[in-house]
Amino acid sequence: MKKLIAMITMLTVIFITITIFSSCQSLFDGLDANQSGDENQGGDENQGGDENQGGDESQGGDESQGGDESQGGDENQDGDQSESPTDSTDFLSYRQINDFYAVSLSETVANVPKDVVIPSEYNGLPVAHIEGFFNSPIESITLPDTTKIIAFGAFRNCTSLKRVIINTDSAYINEDSFAGCTALEYNTHEGLRYFGSEEQPYLYLVGIDPFDEETRTAYTLHDSTTVILPAAFKNNFVLTNVNLPKTLKSISQYAFQNCRSLTEITIPEGLESLSPMAFYDCHSLKTIYFNARKLKDVSSNRSNIFTNCSRQAEIIVGKEVERIPSNIFTCFDLQGSFVALRFEEGSVCKSIGEGAFANSFVSVVYLPGSITSIEAFAFLGGYSKMYYDGSKDELEKIEIFPKSHVSIDSIICKDTP
Repeated sequence: MKKLIAMITMLTVIFITITIFSSCQSLFDGLDANQSGDENQGGDENQGGDENQGGDESQGGDESQGGDESQGGDENQDGDQSESPTDSTDFLSYRQINDFYAVSLSETVANVPKDVVIPSEYNGLPVAHIEGFFNSPIESITLPDTTKIIAFGAFRNCTSLKRVIINTDSAYINEDSFAGCTALEYNTHEGLRYFGSEEQPYLYLVGIDPFDEETRTAYTLHDSTTVILPAAFKNNFVLTNVNLPKTLKSISQYAFQNCRSLTEITIPEGLESLSPMAFYDCHSLKTIYFNARKLKDVSSNRSNIFTNCSRQAEIIVGKEVERIPSNIFTCFDLQGSFVALRFEEGSVCKSIGEGAFANSFVSVVYLPGSITSIEAFAFLGGYSKMYYDGSKDELEKIEIFPKSHVSIDSIICKDTP
């Protein structure tokens, strides 16, 4: 019985082995057939590909011929563009500030044109601030009529810069805007250097011409000058007098600082801006004729415009001046001392601004009958005497602000016994 079972088991194993072998053989035969079919199919495709290749070669020849002509044209066009970079402003970089743009050289541009013309608009807004052109190889710069500010150091160390054209008469130019520009060529007139436009070359007074052959102690500015730039006469120890034109709009900071021999100055009627320390340390200043009718209030009580001047200086206010601006004669750091404050006969002055004479200690003040208000801190530091060209009844109508440091009881009127 055991032998019978062993024989059946052996036969079963043999049968299973034969079945598996047959299945594998069928599988291999199928794979061979598929491979052969694929190869034949690939051959057909290659043959088709050969036919197409012939067509492609013919087509490619035509395209190459046309393409060469087209490509050559593009190369010439690119060449023309690279030869005239000033036809574009791609070398400029713009930065929007509120409703205007600031402009500078783009940091990514290697080749900067020698002659740069700044456009007046960008993206529909004015270009008003001129910023970073420092250390650039430009030889001339033309600024638009929309220019408001030339930033501190904007053209510093542009050693090739020769020509500056500014097509506006009211741009603010910082003291260091053109520092290190050793090749600059200025417009000169009667011993003074100027910037300006083609039509008006004397708009901006830069300073004294060091090559002037005449030794001068007095200067007369050109009658079209609108701006005196920072430090224009600074440390000029021999300057005794300077005539400023009615067209003058702005006197920049330090313009006359430490002009120790300057004896008098007339602030012209058209002046709109008077910057800090403009007349600081003018020890010999005896008379200040103040005729500015459009001058804006000075925002800072530390402006020190006339600080440390002569303690014998007299201020005479022109008859057409309606207001003495705030902080205009403030002496914040050092207490000043003016002999007198007078108003021309027929004065229409109505108000004395806040802090106008703070710490100036005006010895004698003569107020015109037209005065209607004296603002806070106007006479901080005091005065010796104050006279009013009107009656006591008229005096009581004047608005004297708290902390104006003016005592109405101390004012001497026309009808005071």
